Amino acid sequence: MSDYYKSKRMSVSKLKVLANDPVEFRMRYVDDPPTLKFEPTESMVFGSALHCAFLEPHKFDDEFSVAPKMDRRTKAGKEQHEEFVANLNGRTAIDEETYQEVIEAAQQLRNHRRINQWMSLATPDGIEREYQFDLYGLDFQSKLDVVIPPLGLILDLKTVPDIRPHKMRFQFHDFGYHIQAAVYRIANFVETGEFYRFIFIAIEKRTPSTKGMPFKIALYELDTDSISRGELEAKSLVDDYLSRSQSGDWRIPYCTDDIVSLSVPSTPFGYRKETASE
Repeated sequence: MSDYYKSKRMSVSKLKVLANDPVEFRMRYVDDPPTLKFEPTESMVFGSALHCAFLEPHKFDDEFSVAPKMDRRTKAGKEQHEEFVANLNGRTAIDEETYQEVIEAAQQLRNHRRINQWMSLATPDGIEREYQFDLYGLDFQSKLDVVIPPLGLILDLKTVPDIRPHKMRFQFHDFGYHIQAAVYRIANFVETGEFYRFIFIAIEKRTPSTKGMPFKIALYELDTDSISRGELEAKSLVDDYLSRSQSGDWRIPYCTDDIVSLSVPSTPFGYRKETASE
C-alpha cells in the first residue's frame, strides 16, 4: 500500500464515509488501530483494475495478479490456490474473466475519439496526481486521475452500474461526485491558481445479460450549481468532522430513540411516473 493510502490526512472518500455513517468513520479512521477492516467489493476491484489498466498499464502486473483456473474442491486445486495466495505479495487477485473485461474496457476507452484526443496531451506527472492542501482549515489530500494543464482539464474515470443520464443524476448525488468534483478543483486551484474544467468519464460495467456487448462510455460534466453545492457540502462535512473530533460524539443522528417523520417523494408510484407531467 502506498504512503498516500496510509496517510492520516482527510480525503474526499473519508468525508463521504463520514456523511453516510459516522460510526463507520470512527471505526475505520479514528480508532487506532482501526476496528473495522476494509474489504473491497467486486465492483471496487474491477474499478481499480480498470484505472490501472487504462491510466498506468505499466504498473498492472505489480498491482494485480490473474488467478489461474483451478478446482478448489480437489486436493490439487486447494494446493494450487494456496500457492497462488502465498505468492500475491500484496497484489490484488482477479480472475481471468475479470481480467479480460478490464483489458477490453481499457482498450475501448483508448479508442474513444474524444478521450484519445485528451489523453494524447496528458503527461506522466499528470496521471494519478497527488495533492496535499488546506481545505477549510483541515489538512487534506486528493489524488486526481488525469490533469491536463494545456487544456485546463481534469478527467475522472467512473465505473457505473447504469450510464443513462437520468440514472447518473442520482448516482452523482448518492456517491457524492459533486463533492469530489468541487474538492478536486480546489486542490488543483491551490497549486495552479486556476479552476480547471472537470469531466467525468463514465463506463458502464457489464451485467451477466450484457456480457459480450461493447462497453457503454459517456462523458458528463456537472453544472455550476452542482459544483457550488459540492463546495458547501464539503465545508459542512469538514465542520462536522472537526466538531465530532472535539466532542468524541460519532453517533448517527437518526439512530436514536426518537421517531423520525418521513414523506414520500411527489413522483407517482410505478409506471405512472413516466407520464405524470403530461
